Amino acid sequence: MSTLHRTWGRRALTLVTALAVALPGAAAVAAPASASPVARTAAVRALPTPKAVAPAASACPGTRIVKKAIKSGTHTVAWLNVYHDRGSGRKCAVTSHAGQSWGKWAYTKVDIWTKNGSSGVSGDYRYRTGPASIGGANGVCVGARGTITWAGKARVVTARMLCG
Repeated sequence: MSTLHRTWGRRALTLVTALAVALPGAAAVAAPASASPVARTAAVRALPTPKAVAPAASACPGTRIVKKAIKSGTHTVAWLNVYHDRGSGRKCAVTSHAGQSWGKWAYTKVDIWTKNGSSGVSGDYRYRTGPASIGGANGVCVGARGTITWAGKARVVTARMLCG
């Protein structure tokens, strides 16, 4: 085999190995022992790095006006976050898992209300509920409540008189 064929053969082996490793659902394929050290190194470098699958930090637009911890004993297991978007006049709330509850399925709920109406979201979530929002809230006071069922108990925090 000529030098040209050997060079392209190594490159092709490296490329095929990298593609086989990088494709989802493909079995992990290592470069054969007979391959050059360059091919084996390239195959190892081609391994995909695991990425954490997590939700976006905030599901609500605007500025956060409240962040209250929901505790189980001394541990924070969730946060109630309330946001105000002055441009749209919306106030929005989410309950986000934290600490021990992060990534674990738990019944989670968020409510937000004014004297004229309310909005809420609940269910089994791993990261956060929501968002629950109220429109036309510029200059209007709202209340919000975050709940998570953790260690067999409903853990609740309430924020009242969020005006502006």
